[in-house]
Amino acid sequence: MLVLPEPIVVVNRTGTLSDTKAFGWQFITQHQILPTAQYPGVPVTTFMDRDGPVQPVGWRQAVSQARASGSPVPSLMPDGMYGMRGDACLAEESS
Repeated sequence: MLVLPEPIVVVNRTGTLSDTKAFGWQFITQHQILPTAQYPGVPVTTFMDRDGPVQPVGWRQAVSQARASGSPVPSLMPDGMYGMRGDACLAEESS
């Protein structure tokens, strides 16, 4: 896991803002529909900062409710997972 010294504010595909504070990754074997179709892969998970600069009203309410119920939200929350092939299959096509 790579934890950044401060969150990066990003604009999502929907146009909303979020903040990314950390990245985690692991090396796996990805399987396609056919049992012999396998290739190395790397899923990357982004984590947002619970107390970061992007604090929509709904998020603040969820964090408050979690604290009040005795189940506080951790400081890093998974925000999304993106997978990529790890076998350099697109290396020649990449710019």
